[in-house]
Amino acid sequence: VEGVYSFQNTADDTPGSFTYRPYSLIGDVGPFLRTELGPRIQVQGEVSLRPEFYFKDPVTGSSQRSGAAVFSRLTIKRDSINPYLSPQLAVSYENNATQGTDFQSTTLGFSLSNSLRLPSRNTLTVEGEYAASSYAQANPVRSDTTIGLHLSWLKELSASWAILGEVGYGINSSNIPNLYSYSRPVASLGVSFTL
Repeated sequence: VEGVYSFQNTADDTPGSFTYRPYSLIGDVGPFLRTELGPRIQVQGEVSLRPEFYFKDPVTGSSQRSGAAVFSRLTIKRDSINPYLSPQLAVSYENNATQGTDFQSTTLGFSLSNSLRLPSRNTLTVEGEYAASSYAQANPVRSDTTIGLHLSWLKELSASWAILGEVGYGINSSNIPNLYSYSRPVASLGVSFTL
């Protein structure tokens, strides 16, 4: 079980003034399985139901983003004796059944990453990702491709608690460029608790 409560910097009525406001609440519920193919090679699989709620959603209409998605991912990871070499390859698929047809989508994604285990229970991970999304129910039909590069940091505070941070840059290209093509930096900071 996992959840993310997001805020977004949105414009106020006063020109040039912005405030962080609640944007979305997204959860993941489902099984996660892991097995070892060899002494240092792990294969992981997950399938989850992902309920999504967007605070600024219209009450009705095709532009509603709230709804539920089914997400699946298969990952293969190599843990090396070298603390700076732990490559990971992942393939994912998501079927997003939003309430509005403009955002109903299917997405196929790929990512390649490497984790560096550093002293004092710190881990840095560099990741590149690619995703292709199809919005077949939208009018007009929409297709996007997303490319991203991320650097994330994990600091283990105890067996249960950790601090997480991430910076990155993403580029989204769409067949409807005026509305959906963009490039932007991303940053996040959070806390993790594991039972």
